[in-house]
Formats: sequence, structure tokens, C-alpha cells
Amino acid sequence: MEENEKKIIHKGELLKKIVKEQNPSRELLAEHLGITYQYLYRLYTQKNMKDIYIVKACQYLGLNHKDYIETQTTFDKVVSQAQEEKATYEKLISAQEETLKMYKLNRALQDENQKLEEELSEYKRRDTNATK
Repeated sequence: MEENEKKIIHKGELLKKIVKEQNPSRELLAEHLGITYQYLYRLYTQKNMKDIYIVKACQYLGLNHKDYIETQTTFDKVVSQAQEEKATYEKLISAQEETLKMYKLNRALQDENQKLEEELSEYKRRDTNATK
């Protein structure tokens, strides 16, 4: 299998690709898989079909199923890892957004505190001038 052939979207497409490459009798392949001819076509659209269909199709066609399933397993692992990384990234972004909100709130409180201290100083100054 060439490197560019390893870009399989899902298991249904993998089965479809194997069948297209080998061009067997679809009716006999379906019979070998223990399914109907119509169900064979439905499998082409299934993302998470059982590996046994790929194994049996490869056996029927005289192919090494490990070449195909290992490719799919590697792809599944890459997708899973990417999803985990995306979730981690989203958590990181959320934490950064929360940190930014807290920073802005803290900054606003510091500004408000400074204004209050200035007002207090002004009242003390006025009070000192009034008592003189």
C-alpha cells in the first residue's frame, strides 16, 4: 500500500476502496461476508463498521487484511489523538479567557480603589483645612 493510499476517511470507505481495487463479483463477496448485496453497499457509508467485514473481504480477495486494518487503526489513533489535543486546546483557551477576565476585573478593582483613595485623601485635606 502506498503512502497516499493510507488516507482513508472511514472503514466503510476502506471496504469500498478494497472492493473497487479488486473488482470482485459483488454478489459473491456479499455472500462470503454473510450479508445481502444491498447491505454491502450500506457498509460503504458506515464509519464504525466491524473489522470482521474487512478481514473477510480481504480473505475472499486473497489480500493481507493487516495492511488495511493497521492503516485504519493508525488513522483512528491519529484522529483520537487530534480530538484529545483539540479538547486540551479548548480547555487551555477557556482557562486563558478566564484568566483574562480575572485580570480585567482585577484591573478595574485597582482603578476603583485608586479613585477611592484619592477621594479619601481629598476629604482628609478638606477636613484638615476646615479645622484650621
